[in-house]
Amino acid sequence: MTKDKEKEWIVDEGTHLTLDVKTLVGLLTIIITIATVYFTLKGQLAQLQLDTIRMHDAVEMNSEFRVKWPRGELGALPDDAVQDLKIRI
Repeated sequence: MTKDKEKEWIVDEGTHLTLDVKTLVGLLTIIITIATVYFTLKGQLAQLQLDTIRMHDAVEMNSEFRVKWPRGELGALPDDAVQDLKIRI
């Protein structure tokens, strides 16, 4: 009985493996599904990271505008310049 059990578990180059086509197709489907989900999630994560970087840049630009515009460091509107000329005259 021990010889039979030892023979059952020996795996080498000459070991034969039989699989149904149905099982093989099922395994391939599972592997492809897992790969698809993985790459989809990875792509979505990359897109979210890019969106976060863009929002961060937009907030920085808005903060700069919010500080510099009232000080006149970013220039003035053309209508403001015309109005200022009329007031000084």
